[in-house]
Amino acid sequence: MKTKKLLSGIALGAVALTASAVSLFAPFKNLGANKVDAVAATNPNKLIIYNVEDYMALGQEDEYADMVALFEAANPGITVEYSTWDTNETMYNAIKNGGKFDLVIPSDYMVGKMVQENLAHPITWSELTNAGTAKSNLNPKVLEYMEAYDENNAHSVPYMYGTMGIMYNPTLDENLKADIEEQGWAVLWNEKYKGKITMKDAPRDSVAIAMLYANRGALLNAAKLDDSDQTNDYDAEYQALLSKVLNAEDAFSLDIARAVLMDQIEVTAPDYETDAGKNDLITGAGKKYMGLYWSCDAGIAMADNSDLEYYVPTEGSNVWIDNFVIPDCPNYNENIDAAHKFINFMLDVDNAAANMDYVGCESAVTAAVDLMKTEDWWGDVEDYDSEEQMQMYLDTVFTPSEVLEYCAPMKTFDADKTAEVSDLWESVKRAAANNLLWLWIVLGVVGAAGIGTGAYFLFIRKRR
Repeated sequence: MKTKKLLSGIALGAVALTASAVSLFAPFKNLGANKVDAVAATNPNKLIIYNVEDYMALGQEDEYADMVALFEAANPGITVEYSTWDTNETMYNAIKNGGKFDLVIPSDYMVGKMVQENLAHPITWSELTNAGTAKSNLNPKVLEYMEAYDENNAHSVPYMYGTMGIMYNPTLDENLKADIEEQGWAVLWNEKYKGKITMKDAPRDSVAIAMLYANRGALLNAAKLDDSDQTNDYDAEYQALLSKVLNAEDAFSLDIARAVLMDQIEVTAPDYETDAGKNDLITGAGKKYMGLYWSCDAGIAMADNSDLEYYVPTEGSNVWIDNFVIPDCPNYNENIDAAHKFINFMLDVDNAAANMDYVGCESAVTAAVDLMKTEDWWGDVEDYDSEEQMQMYLDTVFTPSEVLEYCAPMKTFDADKTAEVSDLWESVKRAAANNLLWLWIVLGVVGAAGIGTGAYFLFIRKRR
């Protein structure tokens, strides 16, 4: 597969004039993962951004833009402090525990939680000129999905979106690709692949997949074949069921999710990871065959290892949306003006495209997506191992409309249900840890027995 390259032809709008006297790729200010800056009050010259790991172009290599440096160049006097987190829950807890941030980038369901708890500042859309009149420059389907957690987009601006699916390496088992396409989510419970699977260490995501697995038959039945062309018909009835399954919060459903996740521990013994898992699949170091992944991570991994593939099970999946949010942090006055300026900067077509160049997933800025689909950036089939491989890569990064037909967004649980799901997930991880501990105990006992037997034959039998 070809290596992604910088969009060198992009002028980056008004930034170019200012940037001529400033290094566009100056080192960005990284406070380190999960570090909280203890600013007591707004500094109009400082913008504190808190984002998930590896989720913005920051000049990581010479071929990629540095969005922070570009923003600082375009806005003299504003200095950005940038730090990262691993899960939405880490970000949320940091805010609740006194973190001081001007801009965060949480996922859909977490945006809803922040809105419920008055932790999200209203967006002044009139200041976001790059969004277009009536948000016309943003993907209307994404804005529609956002209604599930933020009515009228009152507190959030879409950043990136994509799907959740299974990334795998078909070269490791000749039947793996067929098993995944035939079994869908059920393959993650197939004992044939014990020890070869990863799951996300994220409560809502893993619980949602457990519910999709438990209700696979009902979902496939709802997506009944269209008699005219013998294809699945993902109608309103199916969409309603899919949303209900993904967002099930009643006690009975959560008990089912707990049971199937506990069963998965026994059957396939998955590893739980947040971000490092894709590197194991890229390098093969983790000896994993497949795992639960977001499409953006899959796109990054596939760019580095052409053997990897990505599949969204047709019984249904989640369409995730990550968003810019100005948090209402307790005891802190956010730099609201600078936050709006940064959001607007990132909504610029050229800037959004340059950021996509590194991040590897789809921006909500429609013109940026169109720009990234041009031949100049993607090259042609000769740049890939095969035409099929090129198309799979493009379909991973840019979700086809037919795939979105069997995807739905996650809605927000109330505080009590969120706590219940978190407790559920912690109990699953404890069980997994205990299962691993017992495995080591058994291996220790077997090893000790082997040593004892060896000693017997070496010393006792030898004396005879």
